[in-house]
Amino acid sequence: MGLEHEEEEEKGEEEKAAEMEEENEEEEIEDKAERKEQKDSEMKEKGEEEESTARNRRREEGEKEWEEGRGGSTNGGGRGNRREEAGMEEEENKEEEKQNKE
Repeated sequence: MGLEHEEEEEKGEEEKAAEMEEENEEEEIEDKAERKEQKDSEMKEKGEEEESTARNRRREEGEKEWEEGRGGSTNGGGRGNRREEAGMEEEENKEEEKQNKE
């Protein structure tokens, strides 16, 4: 009777150890998934920031060229381009805000 009892205890301990190991593996998988999700989110955010910075730089360069008289034809075409760019920029900003909300 004592031997059977010891065997049952050993089986119970082995089962508990196996369950704990399985739980640890599941937690590791969840942690990896969370880290990957965080990294993806950071990369996306960084990409959006770089895109915004590049867009701002292009706009500033365009304004500088226009102010220096290189932004269009001599009949004032540069001003039209700036207005068109401003409209496009508003659309881009709206799209960016929409994506950020999502």
